[in-house]
Amino acid sequence: MALLMKKKISNLEYVLERYINETRESQAKIDDEMRKLQQSQAKTDEQLKQTDDEIRKLQESQAKTDEQLKRTDDEIRKLQQSQAKTDKQIRKLFKHFKNYEDNWGKLIEAMFEPATIRVFNERGVMINSVAKNVIVKTKSDEGEKQEMEIDIFLRNTDTIILVEVKTTLRVDQVKEHINRRLNRFKKFFPEYKDKKLYGAVAYINVSESADKYAYKHGLFVLTLKGENIE
Repeated sequence: MALLMKKKISNLEYVLERYINETRESQAKIDDEMRKLQQSQAKTDEQLKQTDDEIRKLQESQAKTDEQLKRTDDEIRKLQQSQAKTDKQIRKLFKHFKNYEDNWGKLIEAMFEPATIRVFNERGVMINSVAKNVIVKTKSDEGEKQEMEIDIFLRNTDTIILVEVKTTLRVDQVKEHINRRLNRFKKFFPEYKDKKLYGAVAYINVSESADKYAYKHGLFVLTLKGENIE
């Protein structure tokens, strides 16, 4: 009986020792898994910290970009305002210049008008009618709108003289006077188709020997000589 009891106790001790060993091994595995989990969590925390740092840096960079964009928008707005002022000044200057140019042209035409009448009267062409800045509109055979402007329009009973007035006379302006006015005159003024037609140019300054070109092509040439117009 004692032997049997001793054997049972021995078996119980074996089972208990085995349980303890297995428990220790299991606890060691759990501890190892916990250590690995803690290490993994530490790495995750570090990565999250790095991510937070990157997000913070990105936010700071975005804030700087927004500030730069705001400054750029301000610069663009100021530039647009400056450009608007410049455009306004240019339009104002152009308007003054255009008015000056128109007034100067009218002054030159007014200066030459009585002189042209006197010059042609002295040459036996008695002028009895004069008009300035004559503008006539018509249509071509194809229905296209056309316009002719004449600085000084002189006429008598049988003669028409078209005078083009320039501050500085150029060859291209002489050609334009011949081609656009003299050659097309009777189409614009069919009522004068039976009258003799002459062309003239009047100027203060000349370039490209435009006066000689005009004279060579049959135009009267009038200019200032001293205090007179001849």
